[in-house]
Amino acid sequence: MNYAKRIFSIFILFIISQIGITAFGVIKQLSLDAGEKNLNISSTLVTVILVVINILFLIYLAKRMNIIKTNHPFLTKKNILIILVATLIDRGIAIGGTLLLTMQGHTTTANDSTLIKLFSVVSSVLVVLLVGIDVPIMEDIVFRGGII
Repeated sequence: MNYAKRIFSIFILFIISQIGITAFGVIKQLSLDAGEKNLNISSTLVTVILVVINILFLIYLAKRMNIIKTNHPFLTKKNILIILVATLIDRGIAIGGTLLLTMQGHTTTANDSTLIKLFSVVSSVLVVLLVGIDVPIMEDIVFRGGII
């Protein structure tokens, strides 16, 4: 019974985690159908507000379900050092990959082209919110709840 309850809870968390990106897709499609080339400021604000509410709600649920605990300080010297080293390694890999692509005569990967096309009509604030903040938080909560 407890196992079934846990699986159901993870499924619900996953569904809730998809609300923000689904709202983005619906609002983007409605704007494009209305003949707009880019998302206007009101559509962008509505999407940002929905995504932020979705993030806060999922964090609230994860705390209530004891999936995440906030009693440990995050910004310790060790964590900051790990973040800085990981960032440097990441940048090195990105620069190396770009050099390899350039040497082969390509400018972008197929994945980059798809992302550029997907987010071409959207403000950079929304892209950072969705890709840089929303997705990692949602993924961490859903998989931490399901795996650990």
